[in-house]
Amino acid sequence: VMALRDAVGRAEGDAGLFGALRDPRLGKAIVAVIENPAAPHTVSSLASAASMSRSAFAREFAAKLAMTPMAFVARARLQQGADLLNG
Repeated sequence: VMALRDAVGRAEGDAGLFGALRDPRLGKAIVAVIENPAAPHTVSSLASAASMSRSAFAREFAAKLAMTPMAFVARARLQQGADLLNG
């Protein structure tokens, strides 16, 4: 659990993150980003991982995490960079 929190920083939506991780569809997309933030993620590729349409995925993701899917990807990438700099 702590590793997941570190992966996305201290986002205001941490409670939303853990709730979204319990969602069988959104959880797959979130784990894909956390496991490999540097991958060329797109809303379409994440929606595909979640077995959802692009629009339904984006809408549900934003509703549960209070950020867009690409904002989440950016946050995960920034956190990974910070972790690398901090050793």
